Amino acid sequence: MMNSLKHYGGVTFVAALFFFTAFLIAKSENAQNLALLRWDAAGYYAYLPAFFIHQDATFGFYEPKSGKKANEFIRNKSGWYLNKYGCGVAMLQSPFFLAGHIVAKRTLPEAAGFGWPYYYAVMIGAALYGALGLFFLGLSLQTFFSKTASILTITALGFGTNLFYYSSFEGMMSHVYSFFLFALLLWLTLQWKKKFAVRWMLALALTGGLIIATRLSNGLVLLVPLLWGLKSWKDFANQSKQVFLHAKWLPVALVCFILPSLPHLLYLHHITGQWMIEAYSGEHFFWNQPLAHKVLFSFRKGWFVWSPVLLLGGLGFFFIKKHQGTFAISVFLILNLYLVSSWWCWWYGGGFGMRALIESSVFMAIPMAAFIDQIRKSKVLSYAFAAIFPWLIALNLFQTHQYQKGIIHYDAMTEKAYWEIFGYPHPVPQTIMDKRNQYLEYTDAAKAMEDANYRAALE
Repeated sequence: MMNSLKHYGGVTFVAALFFFTAFLIAKSENAQNLALLRWDAAGYYAYLPAFFIHQDATFGFYEPKSGKKANEFIRNKSGWYLNKYGCGVAMLQSPFFLAGHIVAKRTLPEAAGFGWPYYYAVMIGAALYGALGLFFLGLSLQTFFSKTASILTITALGFGTNLFYYSSFEGMMSHVYSFFLFALLLWLTLQWKKKFAVRWMLALALTGGLIIATRLSNGLVLLVPLLWGLKSWKDFANQSKQVFLHAKWLPVALVCFILPSLPHLLYLHHITGQWMIEAYSGEHFFWNQPLAHKVLFSFRKGWFVWSPVLLLGGLGFFFIKKHQGTFAISVFLILNLYLVSSWWCWWYGGGFGMRALIESSVFMAIPMAAFIDQIRKSKVLSYAFAAIFPWLIALNLFQTHQYQKGIIHYDAMTEKAYWEIFGYPHPVPQTIMDKRNQYLEYTDAAKAMEDANYRAALE
């Protein structure tokens, strides 16, 4: 016990610090802020009061009880009123929602699924899932890298990227839950590759199923456990052999994989009479026009612009050429970038930074830790890193403050607008905000959905 605490104490400390910081900030800002319950977040959360309290799959209770419009997540599909979002987030939120419901029954006039006990409980859950994600990621990193590099890497991801924002201010969105599941998947992959035990296979299947139930497009990440450690056809044959040694357990693994999606399938069938339906009708991919450069480098939402600490991960790929996971994470990151950047709304609407890639930062952690270990071999580079690293963390936390206060626009940022407000805390002089407003570039969603040239021209 003491040895484990000593070995993983740093990782545990960072995860605990993240949890308390994220929750306390969320508590101070958003405890009774119904603005949290909008769009995607509303769609994910609405299943909880629908199932546990109102037993209403049509969500007829939603508007009178929440005071918000249900048309932000309900789609009229061939006469059926259908929640376009999956159930995975709600499943992960459910233990905290139920705890909040117990408190609500004792403190609110009506425990209808809306009010401060529910929001406090779900915010605790979001911060906890973020912390657990960092913890499992830290455990995985220490398998290959020094404790120092592992601790600094999870610190970078926890406090130097928009994961922090989506674990605190907007913890009802899907991203922190997906981050946790990606980190858990990586850790389980390493356990499976070590021992090929049945328990790890079943845990991987269940986690993979939860990933798909939480965000269907994230199913690409299942390539990671399939490709991890493969360098030749011989490796593939050996891995396949290990799987078939447990052939009698494969049906159980399949059940574990399907189980998390079953509630949503039953919901679809209950409402429409069909098991599968296209919920995002009218929205589509531009497969022949991926805008990867904009997803990574645009001032509107670019991954590396709004989370520049991740550039350390990009540099780290030079140092993991022989790492057992390089092929798997490279294939996933490339294919996922293609998928994300091909969506009609490549900037993913209102939000802080490139939210569609938050969970992908799990796999940027490996090259980042390799980079940190490499530069620690040089005194000069170590000093340079020690000077730059805290600044990158501080920049993200400061810009999180700017975004929360409306200084950074939620949807329309450009390079000129970025530099106009750079370094200004709240409150910003109106003259500066007026200049920023001159440089904002608003989008026409309907046009972007249909016009490839317009979509590509957006800054």
